[in-house]
Amino acid sequence: MSVNSFTGFLPITLCSLKNLEYLSLYTNNLMIDASTPQAASILSCLLNLRNLTELLLADNPLNTTIPASRGNISTTLLTVDLSISNIRGNIPVDIANLSSLITLDIGNNQLSGAIPTLIQRLQNLQALYFNDNVLRGQIPYGLCQLNNLAELDLGGNRLSGSIPSCLGTLAVALRSLSLGSNLLTSKIPSSLWELKHQIPFEKSRLVKYRFFIGTTRKYARALLREHVVSGVIG
Repeated sequence: MSVNSFTGFLPITLCSLKNLEYLSLYTNNLMIDASTPQAASILSCLLNLRNLTELLLADNPLNTTIPASRGNISTTLLTVDLSISNIRGNIPVDIANLSSLITLDIGNNQLSGAIPTLIQRLQNLQALYFNDNVLRGQIPYGLCQLNNLAELDLGGNRLSGSIPSCLGTLAVALRSLSLGSNLLTSKIPSSLWELKHQIPFEKSRLVKYRFFIGTTRKYARALLREHVVSGVIG
């Protein structure tokens, strides 16, 4: 039912589908009814469906927040995509209890606050997209504990501080790292030179030249534009 012209509110009756394994409604014009507490809780109940493995609601004007869990949050979900959905508020700490997640995409929203440090609990995570929100604070060192992480996009936020040098410990898995359009300072850690795959750094204001990251430097190029990076390239 994705990529259609469905309109109106997501029906709360979806929460009664206890055997539902796959829900794909992305790219429609669906919203969440906030007029009653029950209707407003639909996202929470979907995240608690015990058999659901994929929740794809991206590119809908949901106009909601990601609720803190009120029950036993799902351990079966493998993919959650809520990108481009007009979601605001903070990222709740208990999102880290979605222990089976492989892909989490909540990019292109209006999420604020800090990235939860407990994100390190998502040990199966391979792709994490928090890009194009208004997240603040530092990049948590807990991300370095995600040993299976292949794609990490934190670009387009208001993150500050330094780039954790421990990201270099993800050398085996990490293939895509985007930190552009933030307020990062200090130096680019030398440990990132140990990454084995092409890592594009994009959008920096102060550094306007190419440099190479990864063991195959001839091919692994990165261009910094439009985010505040100062200091030296390690």
